[in-house]
Amino acid sequence: MALALQERGIGRHEWLSWLSQAGALAETKSELADSIASALVAKDILFDDQGVLWFGQRGERELSYRAFSELLSVFTTEPLLRAMHGSQNIGLLHPLSLSQTSTGPRVVLLSGRSWHVQQVDWCRSIVNVVPADERGRSLWRGGSAVLSQPMCYSIRDVLVGTSTPMEWSRRAADEMRGIRTDHEFLHRTNFQVGDDGEATWWTFAGLRANSQLSCALEKTSGLVCTPSNLSVDIQGVPKQRDIEAIFDGASPLPFAGTVVDQFLKSVKFIAYLPAVLQNELALARLQDNPTIDLIKESWQRESPARRSFT
Repeated sequence: MALALQERGIGRHEWLSWLSQAGALAETKSELADSIASALVAKDILFDDQGVLWFGQRGERELSYRAFSELLSVFTTEPLLRAMHGSQNIGLLHPLSLSQTSTGPRVVLLSGRSWHVQQVDWCRSIVNVVPADERGRSLWRGGSAVLSQPMCYSIRDVLVGTSTPMEWSRRAADEMRGIRTDHEFLHRTNFQVGDDGEATWWTFAGLRANSQLSCALEKTSGLVCTPSNLSVDIQGVPKQRDIEAIFDGASPLPFAGTVVDQFLKSVKFIAYLPAVLQNELALARLQDNPTIDLIKESWQRESPARRSFT
């Protein structure tokens, strides 16, 4: 669609040659490209005029004016939703922060406090929130984006380290000493149980892998789990066999259907793709199977002491 807009019409089999110059898209197979083009023509998003693709009546109606700028933005921006308290802009949320397989209120942490999620307007990418007293979950520790496993492992290295770089100010060094003291348990175990009886599994795996682990652990333990970049928070204390069942089960770890559906609601123009490609796209963006394999290997190597909750 973007190429048709740019070129004022694009050959049905010509646009694949453009993809060959577009990094990861260069490996797109002709069969896949043709299925996408056929779906767009069948939905009247595009019109095939003797092999030249241009916008059909539905496409012009739905993609005119500001929608054209949104079409171009899908190539440069990850789907994010804006959290609003009345007219106040609180911040941005990744769709995974709203994924929840269990019932009950959703609480997120933005701008230094907790917020109840009241309503999600997927079409406008807006989340309506109100102040909450419960503990929220921050998905943005260390940055305003979903963190990768290497980045999260680097955070862990700092937490369990002892060095104090000369570049740190005295205030930063003092603050880090306090944070390291609070996380001293990481030298002994990856699991923590708070005074409230809730557990935390510190994986440092990144949000995508932790979301997979969270869905799987909810299924094996029956406990409500909440993923973040660095950990999985658990309402209760799972048994060791619950975690072992995750790694003994099917690979790759599946996402709950509700999580996939919620994510797809945030992806622009997703309805124009064939249904089978919609699901494949969601899993490609949500899953982090290489990191899951690393967590599994680490679990199998760990001593019984590191597998226990403290």
